[in-house]
Amino acid sequence: MNMKKYVSVFAAGLIALMLASCGNEEGDAGNTEGVEEKERIAETFIQQLADGNYNEAREQFDETMREAISETELAQTWEEIELQLGAFIEYEYQSTEVEDGFTIVLLEGLFEGQDVILSVSINENDEISGFYIH
Repeated sequence: MNMKKYVSVFAAGLIALMLASCGNEEGDAGNTEGVEEKERIAETFIQQLADGNYNEAREQFDETMREAISETELAQTWEEIELQLGAFIEYEYQSTEVEDGFTIVLLEGLFEGQDVILSVSINENDEISGFYIH
């Protein structure tokens, strides 16, 4: 019952966002420093959400993401996630993948009720182009 609501939140607000900006295939797959910076961006983004700094989190979005989700919508989405999963506790780094010019940082999100994988896609301009919860 709660899972249906959980899934619908992501279907409405976040799933489509992961597909944003998928046309560019340039990247820095061989650039370790660039990958580390993208990991830092992803971790900062999740921490900003957890701290309620939605405007700062949204400032890291690429243009498509900024147009797709407002600060209020981002706040409502994160708050709904916490209603479904329990209060956010912390994240733990899992892995980084480079695919089609995007760096995808996977973090394990630890919540009071359930743990999930937080996937943050970052483009070649160090902007967040997608956010998904598995």
